[in-house]
Amino acid sequence: MKAQFFGMPIWRENLDSKSYNKKEIIDTITRNYRKNRSRDNLWSTTSNVHHMYGDWDNTDYESPDWDNSLVGLYRGVLQRFFDSISAQKFNFDFEVANYTCYGNSQYIQEHLHPKTDFVGIHYIRFDTESHTPTRFVNPMSYAKYLEDIRSETRLKYDNDISNTWMFPNWELETIEDDMIIHPALLAHDVRPQTCNDDNLRISSVININAYNTSGE
Repeated sequence: MKAQFFGMPIWRENLDSKSYNKKEIIDTITRNYRKNRSRDNLWSTTSNVHHMYGDWDNTDYESPDWDNSLVGLYRGVLQRFFDSISAQKFNFDFEVANYTCYGNSQYIQEHLHPKTDFVGIHYIRFDTESHTPTRFVNPMSYAKYLEDIRSETRLKYDNDISNTWMFPNWELETIEDDMIIHPALLAHDVRPQTCNDDNLRISSVININAYNTSGE
């Protein structure tokens, strides 16, 4: 399903948990987490998360087997998303850039992805009762002032995705095995988790690039 999100396209699709090696991936990431719940060579001073980034070859940890079935599954989702985009002829490629694993009170700082066009997030393990979804920041310049503009009498908009333009940030409703695709320039963070360390929030992150081929 494609929707408009702060005026940008966002895609959400729920993956069949039986269509990929889910248990194997969760078990691998959980074993890594047990070795070091704060593994993070990118934001170690500003976030608290077990975060694989740029060190797939680190022999202290196992690498999840994305190629078993997930890469092909992701490609199908991306193709459906790009089929919905109105643009000149193009092709795309992608890579599983990292995974994140959160236990109790863990979070990740506000950031964006400056070296890619779109980002995909697959919520491999997600508990709606104790895990916090990704929170997106309204990129419009007026957003930071929304709480102060006619705060007492301003129209109160319904909590609906079509009204995101009138909120300073937005957490997209998420269930386990949802995959979302959003423009990489859309800043986001993850608030602290209320789960315990036996109920980990696990997601994979995909960097996606599109290339203009209309001149070929």
